[in-house]
Amino acid sequence: MNTPWSVVIADDQIVARGYMEMHIRSDPRFLLEASFPTAQEALDWCQTHHPDLLILDVMMRQGIDGLSAALQIHARHPDIRIILATSMAETSWVDQARQAGIHSFWFKESLDMPLPEIMAQTMQGASVYTTTPKGMPFGNISSDELSPKQLEVLRYLTGGLSNPEIAERMQEMYLSVVRKAVQDVRTMQPRAFGEFIRQISEQQHELGHTLLQIHTDRVDLLTHINCEMQEMYLSLFGGEADNPADLTTEARI
Repeated sequence: MNTPWSVVIADDQIVARGYMEMHIRSDPRFLLEASFPTAQEALDWCQTHHPDLLILDVMMRQGIDGLSAALQIHARHPDIRIILATSMAETSWVDQARQAGIHSFWFKESLDMPLPEIMAQTMQGASVYTTTPKGMPFGNISSDELSPKQLEVLRYLTGGLSNPEIAERMQEMYLSVVRKAVQDVRTMQPRAFGEFIRQISEQQHELGHTLLQIHTDRVDLLTHINCEMQEMYLSLFGGEADNPADLTTEARI
C-alpha cells in the first residue's frame, strides 16, 4: 500500500488528540485526514470518506464509545485498518477487540512500541497489541491496588459520570449477575444454594464499599489528574489549554 497513509483520529481529550496529531504531521508516512472529539463523528465520517487508518480512543464522554464505533466501522469497511487506544488498565476491551478482529490495540502508557511504529506495522498488515502497563498511577493509588469492580467504577468516573449515575450502572451490573444466577437456582443442591447466597451477599457488600471509597477519593483524584494534565499540555504545546475543564476527565497520553 502506497504512502502517505490517510489517518482519522477520535479522542475526547484535547491533549491526547494533540499528541497523536503531532506524531502524524511529523511523519511523512502519514497524512492527517480528520481529527474528532467523539467516536460518532468518526463513524459518520467513514460513511462518506475512506481513510486508510482509524485511531479510536475507547472511552468517550459523549455518544458512542470507541469500541462500539470500531465494531460498526470494521463490519462495514473491513479494509479500513483500526487501532483502538486507551490509557485505562482494562483488559476486557482487549479480549473484545481481538474477538471482533480489530487490527491493533494501543495502551497509551505502554513502552512496548512508539505510536508511529504501531501505525506503520498495522498498515503493513500486522496486528499489534501492546501489553497492559503494570501499576498505572491514578492519583495517589496504583491500578494494581484496585479490584476489578473498583476499576469498573473508575472507568465510569473518568468517563464523566456523576456519583448517582455510577451507582445506577453498578446496580444494573449487580442485578444482571443476580438474574443470571437465579436461572440456575432450581437445579442447585441445598449446599450450592447456600454458597450462591453467600457470594451474592459478598458482592453486595463489595459494591457498597467500592462506591463509598471512590466517592471519598473523587475530588482529590480529579484535582491531581487536572494538575498533571495541565503540566503535560504545557510541556507539549507551550500554551494554555483551550478548556482546562476538559483535562479533568481522564489522564491520557
